[in-house]
Amino acid sequence: MQVKADLAANASHELRTPLSAIRAAVDTLSSMNVNEDGLAIEKCVDVVDRHSARMDAMIGDLLRLSRLESGADQFERTSISGQAVLKELTAFYADAVAAKSLRWTTSIPEDGLTFTTSGELLRLILRNLIDNAIRFTDTGGEIKISMGSQESAVAIVVEDTGCGIPLAEQRRVFERFYQVQQARSGPDRGTGLGLSIVRHAALAMDAQVKLDSAVGRGTQVTLVIPNQS
Repeated sequence: MQVKADLAANASHELRTPLSAIRAAVDTLSSMNVNEDGLAIEKCVDVVDRHSARMDAMIGDLLRLSRLESGADQFERTSISGQAVLKELTAFYADAVAAKSLRWTTSIPEDGLTFTTSGELLRLILRNLIDNAIRFTDTGGEIKISMGSQESAVAIVVEDTGCGIPLAEQRRVFERFYQVQQARSGPDRGTGLGLSIVRHAALAMDAQVKLDSAVGRGTQVTLVIPNQS
């Protein structure tokens, strides 16, 4: 019960900020003259758009996290082609990568890689990791996605040349709503739930997540999945 109470309290606090910004923008809009305050109106509309999008993303992440934590859902395990996953991710992130002029590289064994796990959970994890990598990597940086065998497991590594995470904060980044200093403000601020979703999704697929990061050099997250193929 305490976990649920803490989640509700944290969610209420996090949702209050964008909601307050939206209310302030609406109040300002109500006193404006459409014919005279065009530029100011555009700015207020932008505020409403950005903060409503943040609220929508946060609610979506809360629902995903609740679903994972409840343990009520059964996730079907299927045969996964690593090559197909990398091709899908490359296409999905093409625009975001181009927008920041990032270098995007992928690697996989020459003979390919096939393993058995939940495709739904795998995509959920990788998209959250790559979203973070792109968000916190400056223009001209690099994102690397690699897959390989590791004893009786498959290792998938998402690596970036972004801002990195201070050592003192690395143990907490998988907590709900915890964000490192660089992520706490700005237009690209996330929901603070992405890595918590990653941790719970990994548990649901009997996988492990390892994080290695250095400030100013980037972050590497490794997903180790038991190979049941």
